[in-house]
Amino acid sequence: MNLYQYQKAQVQDGIRDVLDGFQQQDTSWIDQAQAAAGMKFRDRAGRYWMADIYQGDWYFYENGKWLLSSEVPDVLEGVSSLLPGGRVIPESADQDLEAGRADGGGSPVKVLEDSLRKIRVDYQDGKLSSEAALQTSRRHYLIDLQGGVWTVGLQSGDWHRKENGGWIKEAGPPPPDQLLKMDREENCASCGKALEGSVLCPHCGHENPPNLPDLADEAYGNLLDFFLGDEGLPEDITGPWNPPEGYPESVKEHFVERGVERKFCPHCGEALK
Repeated sequence: MNLYQYQKAQVQDGIRDVLDGFQQQDTSWIDQAQAAAGMKFRDRAGRYWMADIYQGDWYFYENGKWLLSSEVPDVLEGVSSLLPGGRVIPESADQDLEAGRADGGGSPVKVLEDSLRKIRVDYQDGKLSSEAALQTSRRHYLIDLQGGVWTVGLQSGDWHRKENGGWIKEAGPPPPDQLLKMDREENCASCGKALEGSVLCPHCGHENPPNLPDLADEAYGNLLDFFLGDEGLPEDITGPWNPPEGYPESVKEHFVERGVERKFCPHCGEALK
């Protein structure tokens, strides 16, 4: 599930866009019911919320019930595609991160820690969706001389090492003298122009792979498994998305009282097949 951190004002603007879309497109009541039923969010404490888009009321879920609230959290996590026009993700966010990484500014350990920290902050600030954050994070890792792959947990900041097909939590980062050091050419072997830190020449497109030191066959095997596999990261950028079932009474009654083709049972409130 691709999630996004909305500001309260973004949610309010997005809900107005949804209601305007209902009127302009003459949306069916069933489609309206489905859109209204999906207005579920989560605050940073893990509590789920739901907006009644017609009444403008907000509810939070506690002890199996949706309870009316006069307070709305300033930041609400929800499905990235939930609100049309409700979010803007700068296309430059990933490029800015990569540029900062290429500039260096510290040891490989510090650069990686800073890079992953920036991804986490960018997600919390609404600059990246959860999927964009994870895709960017997959390009940030260190490799040791045994072919072990190291990275930092996106939520905890703890170090992890890929071992035997899984991620093992480590007490700290890898020792600097055990890190794989790749010899990168400064100029393209084809056109001779500056590579500017890239593998692909920005001028002619020629690939200039880094030179790797001699490693044991087992180390190369570990690296091959990592690059060909798809076992994800040690931690996701956010928790599993499991909003509670059911809806506040006001949401159900809005459709039941109008005698439309019913989406909810008027007695138990469950969705009809």
